[in-house]
Parts: sequence; structure tokens; C-alpha cells
Amino acid sequence: MRRAVRCWTGLVTALALAAGCAAPAPVRSPAGRPAPVAGTPSPCPEAAGSPVFCLPADGGAPLVVGLPHGHGWQRGDWVVLSHGPPGAPAARPVGVAVVAEALQDTARVRVLYQTEARLDGAGARRIDRGERPPLQKFVGRVVRVEGGRALLGVGREDGAAVGDVYAVHPTGDEGGIAGRVRIEALGDRHAWAAPAHGEPPAEGQPVVYLRPAEEMSATAKVSIVVLSFAPAGAQDARSLQAGRGVAERLASALRGAAAGAEGVSVRHEVGQLVRGAGAADGGHAQARALGERLGAHVVVWGAMRCDRADCALPRLTVVDPGRLRLPADEWSGAPEDLVAPGLTLEGARSLDPAALSAAILGASLHEARRYADAHVHLGDALRRGALAGTDALRAQQQRAYALRMEGQLVSAREQAAALLQAATAAGAGRWEQHGRAELAAVDALEGKVDAAREHLLTIQRWAEANHDHAWLAFALRELAAMEAVAGRADEARALYERALSLRRRAGDMRGEARLLRRIAWLSAQQGRADEARALYEGALSLWRRAGSGAEEAETLRQLAWLEVQAGRAAEARELHEAARSLDRRAGNAAGEAETLHALALVAEREGRAAEARELYGASLSLWRRSGDLQGEAETLHALANMDAQEGHLDEARRGYRAALALTRRIGNVFGQAGTLQVLASLEAMQGRLAEARGLYEEALALRRRLEDPWGEAEALHLLGLLSAKEGRADEARAQLEGALALRRRIENAWGEAETLQALARLEEAAGRAAEARRLYDLSLAPARRSGNVDAEIATLLGLAALDLDDGRRREARQRLDDALARTSGPHSLVYEAVCLELLGSIDRAEGDHAKARARWAAALALYRRLGISGEADRVDALLAALPP
Repeated sequence: MRRAVRCWTGLVTALALAAGCAAPAPVRSPAGRPAPVAGTPSPCPEAAGSPVFCLPADGGAPLVVGLPHGHGWQRGDWVVLSHGPPGAPAARPVGVAVVAEALQDTARVRVLYQTEARLDGAGARRIDRGERPPLQKFVGRVVRVEGGRALLGVGREDGAAVGDVYAVHPTGDEGGIAGRVRIEALGDRHAWAAPAHGEPPAEGQPVVYLRPAEEMSATAKVSIVVLSFAPAGAQDARSLQAGRGVAERLASALRGAAAGAEGVSVRHEVGQLVRGAGAADGGHAQARALGERLGAHVVVWGAMRCDRADCALPRLTVVDPGRLRLPADEWSGAPEDLVAPGLTLEGARSLDPAALSAAILGASLHEARRYADAHVHLGDALRRGALAGTDALRAQQQRAYALRMEGQLVSAREQAAALLQAATAAGAGRWEQHGRAELAAVDALEGKVDAAREHLLTIQRWAEANHDHAWLAFALRELAAMEAVAGRADEARALYERALSLRRRAGDMRGEARLLRRIAWLSAQQGRADEARALYEGALSLWRRAGSGAEEAETLRQLAWLEVQAGRAAEARELHEAARSLDRRAGNAAGEAETLHALALVAEREGRAAEARELYGASLSLWRRSGDLQGEAETLHALANMDAQEGHLDEARRGYRAALALTRRIGNVFGQAGTLQVLASLEAMQGRLAEARGLYEEALALRRRLEDPWGEAEALHLLGLLSAKEGRADEARAQLEGALALRRRIENAWGEAETLQALARLEEAAGRAAEARRLYDLSLAPARRSGNVDAEIATLLGLAALDLDDGRRREARQRLDDALARTSGPHSLVYEAVCLELLGSIDRAEGDHAKARARWAAALALYRRLGISGEADRVDALLAALPP
């Protein structure tokens, strides 16, 4: 019996490793985007002869440095950026750039596309004109142009599809995008594409993947109505006629520009005018009312003034009647009250319809969160000089944000730095802070928390000196988020409370509600559920008074998660359904996708696998149509969890890899670390321990760079389990004790229980039964306090093992029966298998071979279903040795 017990006690470590695959998908922070992360900027390498991409500390242009003399690089050459030795088989391509200027030992480059958040330190290799960039469908060249169509150097083998939309870049080093093309016919290595907008493509121009044509065609539709431009002063026939003509030309240009942006409709209402000259609000209320009546998302109107010499456009306004308003992204790079919706071009003099249409479409699509199209049009408007003054600064901020949301962090950093420089030159202090906030967001996503914190502290100092409470509250809020991620809850709470006081004094109901939600999340993380619930209820009351259904839905989702943690699934489901109804009424597809994801998690926990898969599938479809790559990654991760729990390990691995690729593209380093950990768990489950260790150590390095004690503790815990499985007891003990110290410091009772169990198993394996029993007993309190049923089951299994060692079969059977009764749902299958195996061992020891055979057969089926081959082979041997 003792030998049998020793065989399966080792399995508890294995199943704990396997449980890593059942970890929840990377959950977005209350801000709706990855929280700030840690690290330090990489200095530019100086080793001659080793071309390496770097980001200079002064925020200037990226450089490829260390070129040897006689390198032969020239302007217009293409460069592949890779992690790993350039050209080596193990190198992983992460970006493509074009040489803008080649000097004696350095080259300035323009990044066309990046697939991961961090490019600094990547190796650089020049490729010949005939070589295909190794980034599949994401980057190619215009091979030739015939009959108005362009032959692109991407094809079916690269993953391209009919309908895919590509941006066409200029061949020189200037920024911006020359136009867009859509694939009409597809070959294995090439594709024919027709112009969708902008200048006709030319041979040799780079093309960069934007999105599939069907993306966002069913949601986030934008209806634009152009009203005839009214005379600026007293009505006169010439101004009225000119206003109608300009409006018609602008509507026509908008239709042409929107041809490649699905779901955008444009019409000109000839007989409708907004006479804003005498109105106190400049005519906004009248324009909004007209927009609502006409069923428009966006209304464009303006004033026309003609004199003897010419006609001019002194004012152009774009207003959103309210149908596109979505919950604000709380890591948007600016406090909400500093970014006015829509667009007003004061003193506009350009009557160039193409330039004006680019500005209007860029602003409108940005408001609709259609960032792939928005950054194209905003860049076009800036390049054409359609915007000046505050309008240009706003467009730069929106373009930097849109690029960041598309994962193009190098381009986003360049645009944010340009915004900061332009605002400083113009003496526009508030817009300088917009630039710093965007740079802080990019630094955070690249893991450079010290740089991000310094930008936020600079904003704080400026706001205090200038008595700007809006920017001060923003800086305090984001600094608080960084403290919370670092596990410094008291410091985070103090900063949140300061920001809350500022918002209340300003009478900002929406800002107050968001901060209450942040503090509630912090309280929930500390296990203060009643306090969190009261704060969420306070935020709900404010959102209802403000009439923001989408924000109310987001608060309901977070409140529902509290109910899930407390085991009240029915209450959670009711809250999620209420949130889904609000999101549908608000037209918030991303919010509905998040609610479907959460409902799937509830169904999964309750063992309704088919329903969970259906809900995840619906969520995935909405994420993809709304263009939310982070949401798509989370749902792919969750589906992979289900595959892993059900033993479909190859499918799980594919799902995790797909999620990892997306998190790398958008710069979600938290998501990368979490997915690396579950991939490591898959390798450990299948006995590939060296591969598992490499992945765990990579995840641990990311967690430490992130200054994330929650994730660091988890990574140390899993590494400790792996070390124990490999027989490296001293190393395992050090890793587990490190995890325990972190989990106690951040008051993570859930994790504390799991680490205490792991330490108990280590003592048990070393023959120190009394110490093992003490640690198991210690783990029960935090397990029950935090509602960690799995941890409670594992503790019962450990204590049952000790009882069996002492020959106390009756006590062991009672504990195993209790543990088996607590198992429910796919995530408990491995525990169920262990319980059945051990109960079978007791049955055999007591001579009940028939019952032992039945239990072992059931355990064997579960092990095989889960793909845990070692344990399946052992139980198979036990069955073979069992007397008839």
C-alpha cells in the first residue's frame, strides 16, 4: 500500500501542473486594456558588425545600428527584424522596415509592420528585392500594375484571402499611407488587387495588411449625413449656392474615401441647413436633433462666406448625435473630459474635398473604434495639411492612439513624440500632456514601467503647477493602477482616493463612477467582497443617473464576477444578462462580446460544456467583427483551456499559440506571460519537462519585468512544482517559499492555499509526515476563505495520502469521498481520476477486487481522456495485475 500511495502522490504535483492549463484566460483590467508593465529601456547597442534595431532614449527616429564599413545598405532597402540571431533557423521574424537613410555605420529605418510589442534589440537583416518578407500575409510589395489593378507579392500560401484590405505605403521615407487596395483574385504566391481609396498603386510600393473585408461589416456601422453649408452671416444667394456645391463635393469625396471602409454610408441632405451663427451653442443642438431625425451617426455641417473675390469656409463641424458613444477606454492616453467627441475645424480655409474628407472620416471612425481605418485617414489628413492648430494636435493624438490599439507601437511612439514636439512648439501645455500620456501608454505596453511612470509623474507635476484638476486626476489614477499591479494596494488606494476627491469637487459624475469601479476592483482583489460590492453599487447608481447604458453594463459585468467568486452562479448569470441587454440597446458590440465570454465562463464552471463552447463562439465572432484583438485572444485562450481540460491537447496547443500571437501583436505582455505558462503546463503534462521549464522561465522573466507580484508568484509556484517533479527538492522548496511570501504579501488567499499544499507535498515526499500534515491543515483556512474548491479538494487528497501511509484507511476513505463529492465540471476531471484511483487502491487492500476494478477502469478512462499518459499506464498496469 505504501508504494501505491507514493506512486500517486507524485501525481498531485502533475495534476497541479496540469491545472495550469485550466487557468482563466488573461482577464482585462478594469480599465479595459492591459495595465502598465515594467522594465527599463534598452540602450542602443554599439557592437560594430551586428545590425540591431533600437529605440533611442531621446525618442528620436529608430535606428539600425552597428553596421560594418562597406555594408552596402541603401535608401529603400528592406530589412527584416528578428528575435534571435538574424538569418539563423531559430530566429523569429517580428517586423519589417524600410531604410530611410544609410550612413557610414548606422541606418535610419521606417517600420512598416511589427508583430510583437518590443522591437528594440531585434536583429536586423537586409533582404534582396526578390525575397519575400517572412511575415506571411502581413507585408508585401506591389510587383506590377496592369489595367488599373496591382499584382501584390502575397498569396494563398501566405494566408491572404479574397477581400483582404491592404494599405499602400509611399516608397520613400515619408510617413503616411498613399492609398488602399482590396484583393479580388488570389494565387498561391500573388494576388490581384483593385484600388479602394487614394492614389493608384505603383510598382515597388510596400503594401501592409490592414484587415479582412468582412471585419466590422456587421457592427460599428457609421452613417454620415452632410448638410448644405449655411451662409456665415446674413443669408445671401451666392453663399447659399456655394455652400450647397461645397457640401455636394465633400459628400462625393467622402463616398469615395469610404469605399474601402465597410459599413460606412454617406449622403447629402440638400434642403437641410444648420443656422448656428446666432445660437448660443453655435448650432450643435440643432445639428444633433437633425442627425437623430435623419438616423445619422455623424452630421457634417459648416458655414460659408463669399466676398467679391472668393468663397471661404470659416467653420466646419462634425457632431455625433450620440449613437456611436461607447464606454471610454480608461487607458486612452487622456482624461475623457479633455477629448471632445467629433471634430470642429475653426478658421478652416482649405476647400480641398479630399483633405477634408480624410479628416472627417478619420475622426468619425476613431469615435467608432475602427482604428485600422481611422489611423489611415488621420494620417492622410495630416499629410495633406488639412488640419492646423488644435485640430492637427487632436488628429495626432487620435492617430497615435489608433496605431497603439492596432499593436503598431513603433509608429504609435513616433506619432506621440511628434505630438509632444508640436504641442511644445505651439505652447499648448494641455496637448503636451496628451503626448506624454500616449508615450506612457506605449512604454507600459513595451514593459518599460520606469519610463511610463516618469511620464505620468511629469504630467502630475505639470497639473499641480497649473492647477489642472482633470489632468491631475488622470495622472493619479494611472499611477494608482501601477501601484495596484505591483501589489502595493495601500499606496494604490491612497492615490485613487485623491483622484476621487478631485473628480467629486469638479462635479464629474462619470469620472467619479469610474474611480469607484477601480477602487471596487482593488477591494475585490484584497478579498474585501462586501466593500467591493458596495462600491460597485455606488458606481451603478451614478451611471444610471448619467444615462450611460454601456458603462452601466461594464459595472454589472464586474459585479457579476464577484458573484462568481462567491459561488452564486445564478446571480452572476442574471447580472450578465442585464449587461448584455444594455449593450445591445447601446450598440456596444465589444461589450456584448465580453458579456458572452463571461456567461461562457459561468456555464463552463457549472459543467455545461456545449453551452460554454457556443457562447465562446458567439463572443469570438463579435470580437473579430468589432476588431478587438485583445478580446479575441482572451476567448481563444478560454477555448484552449476547455480543450486542455477535455484532453484535446493538440487543439489546445493550437489555440494557445494563436492567442499568444495576438497578445504579442497588441503588446499585452500580461497575456503573453499567462499563455506561456499554460503552454508550459501542456508540455509538463506530456512529460516534456525541459520544454516546460524553458517556457516557465520565460514567463517568470516577463512577470518580473512587469513588476507583477501576482504573476511572479504564480510562475514561481509552477516552477516549484516542476522542480519537485524532476526531483530537485531544494530548488523546488526555494521557489515555493518565494511564491508563498509573495502571495501572503499581496493577500492572495486563493494562491496561498495552493502553495501551502505544494510545500506539504514536498515534505511528504521527503518523509516528514508531521510537517506535511501541518502544512495541509494550514492550507484549508485560506482555501475555504477564498472559496477555492479545487485547493480544498487537493488538500483532502493530501491528507488522505497521509492517512493511508499511517494505515488509517477509514479516515482516508472519508476524505476521498468528501473530495469526490466536491468535484464538478471539466476542470475537476483530473481530481476525480485521482480520487477514483486511490479509492480503488483502498478497495483492493480490503479485498473488494470488483469495486477496485470498476474505480480503476473509470480512472484510466479519465487519464486517457486528459492525455496524462504516465498515470494512464500505471493504472493500466494495476488493472492487469488485479486478480480476477
